Amino acid sequence: MILQSLCQFYRSGCIEFAPFGFEEKPVPFLIVINDAGEFVSIEDTRQTVGKRKISQTFQVPQAVKKTSGISANLLWDVAEYVLGLDFKENPEKTHKQFSAFRTRLEPFCEDDEVQAVHCFLAGLNLLCLQKNEHWQEIVDTNCLLSFKLEGRDHLVCQSGTFLDLYRQSLENHSESTFLPCLVTGDITTPVLLHPAIKKLPGAQSSGANIVSFNLPAFTSWSKKQGHNAPTSQHAAFEYTTALNYLLQPDNEHSIQVGNRTFLFWSETAKSLQSVFKSFFVESTDSETNAVDEAYDIAFQSQDCCAEDRFNVLGLAPNNARISVCLWHRIRPDELLNNLSIWFEDLAMKGLEKFGRSSLERLLRCTCLQFKTKYLSDKLTVNVLESMLKGSRLPHSLMVAVLNRIRADEGKVSYTRASLLKAFINRKYRHEGKNNMQLTTALDEENNQTGYVLGRLFSVFERLQEEAHRSNLSTTISSRYFGGASIRPQSVFNTLFKLHIHHLRKLQNPGRVVNFRQMIGDLMQKIGNIPSHLSSEQQCLFAVGYYHQRQAFYSSNKEPEIDDEDDHEFE
Repeated sequence: MILQSLCQFYRSGCIEFAPFGFEEKPVPFLIVINDAGEFVSIEDTRQTVGKRKISQTFQVPQAVKKTSGISANLLWDVAEYVLGLDFKENPEKTHKQFSAFRTRLEPFCEDDEVQAVHCFLAGLNLLCLQKNEHWQEIVDTNCLLSFKLEGRDHLVCQSGTFLDLYRQSLENHSESTFLPCLVTGDITTPVLLHPAIKKLPGAQSSGANIVSFNLPAFTSWSKKQGHNAPTSQHAAFEYTTALNYLLQPDNEHSIQVGNRTFLFWSETAKSLQSVFKSFFVESTDSETNAVDEAYDIAFQSQDCCAEDRFNVLGLAPNNARISVCLWHRIRPDELLNNLSIWFEDLAMKGLEKFGRSSLERLLRCTCLQFKTKYLSDKLTVNVLESMLKGSRLPHSLMVAVLNRIRADEGKVSYTRASLLKAFINRKYRHEGKNNMQLTTALDEENNQTGYVLGRLFSVFERLQEEAHRSNLSTTISSRYFGGASIRPQSVFNTLFKLHIHHLRKLQNPGRVVNFRQMIGDLMQKIGNIPSHLSSEQQCLFAVGYYHQRQAFYSSNKEPEIDDEDDHEFE
C-alpha cells in the first residue's frame, strides 16, 4: 500500500516529475565542445543566491546505483569518471572509471552529439581544460559535469536522437524472469536493485533503500535480490522518484522530529497539505502563532473530496536501509476531525495567551533542557500516531511529563498541563467515561482525589506566597511537589503544620478566613488523605494544581507567566 500510494502520487500530475528513466540533477559545470569533439570552454551554470552559489538543475538520464564497484552514469557524472581525474591516488581504478564512462556512450554513438563527446573523450587533452578559469574548482570539488555542444541550448543528453535511443534501451531487458509486480499486478521483469532514496537525515549520503535484500537470510525460494519482492522497473522508478521529491528539505512535505522523518502528501487537499507542517514544527516567528493560522486555513478550506486520501509516512534511517516506523492513510475530513479533537483535548487555561502548541513544542517539554536530542523516537511516533488516529496517548508520555515536572521541582507549565489533560481525556473517552473528562479551566465540581489534592497543594503554596511577600529561594512547590503527588499523606501532614504558621503571618484577617474556608471545602471533598496516588491520580494532581494556580491569577485577566513557554528552544 505504501509503494502504491507513492506511485499514485507520482502519476497524479500534481507535481511535474521527471519521466521514466530520467531525474533532475544540479550540474554546476558544463564542458562545451564543437561538432568535431574539440574542447571550447567550461560553462558555469551557478547563480549566486545570498552567500551561496546554486547550480542549475537539468533533466539527465537516471543515475546508476553505485556500490563498491565501478558504475558510470550516462553523459554526466563526477569529474573522476568524466575526465579520469585521480582524486584517491588510485590510477588503475580511475582509468577503469574513465573507461566505463566512455563505454556507456558507445550504444548511443548513432547520435551526432554523442559521437562528438565520444571523440572528445578519445582524444582527451587535459592541458586545454587546465587553462580554463573553472578548472581549479573542478579539481577541488570533484563536482558533476556534463556536455554541451557549442551553439546549442540543450545538453547532449537532451538531444532528440539520443532520447529516442535511450528510451528504447530502457525497454530492452536482458532478464528472462517474469513475475507479477506487487505494485501494479502486471506480469513484468522485476528490477533487481531499486533506485536509491537520498537525503533522508541519518541515512548514508549515497542513498538507502526501503526494499532491499543484501543477505541470503532475507531471501526465499532461491530468488535473487529484488525478485523476492518483484517490482517492475516503472513502479520502482515512480515510488523512489516520489520519495526523493518528498524528502527535499525545502518543500512542505517533510518534517523531522528527533531521529524520525515524517512525510505527508495528498492528491487534492492542497490547503491541508500546505499547512500540515505547521502543526508539528515550532515556528521561529514569535509575533504570530503558525499553528493557529494553520488551523484556521485547514478548517476553512473546502478543496478535499471523499475519494482523496491523506498519507503520512514515518521513516527511520538505518545506514543503507530505511525502516518504516509509521504509515497512516486517512480521508482528509477524518483527519481534520481527529485534529480538531486533538486540539480540543489540549485546550487549557492560557490558550488565549500561548495559542495552540505544535507537536514539537509539546514534546520538547518532556525533555531535559527542552532539547529534542533527549527525546525518545518511539515516544514521538506513538504520540504522532495518536494525534492522527484520535486514539489514546501512550502511557510513556504521561510518565515522561510527570518525571520532568518532578525533576524541575514542580514546574507544571501550560504545555505539560495540556499534555496531561489530553492524556486523561483520551483515556476516559475510550473507556466510556466522558462525564469525567477534565475541563479547560478550574472545575470545582471535580471531586476526584488527585485533582482535589492538587488544588489543595496549590492553596498551600499560595498561602505561603502571601505570608512571605519577599521572594523565597525554596517554595512549597519546589520542595514538596514530587512527594505530595506520589505519597500525599506523609507530605500533607507537614503542609498542614506549615499552613498554621503561614496563616499567623497574614496581615489581612479576611484572607485568613478565605484560606481556611478554601482548605476546609477541599478537605470535605476527599475526607482522609490517601497514602499514595496512582499514576492516573498523579496526572489529575498536576492538572488540579495548574487549574487552581491559574484561578488565583484570574483577577489579573491573564494566566500566570509561564517561563517554559517563553523559553528559547535550541
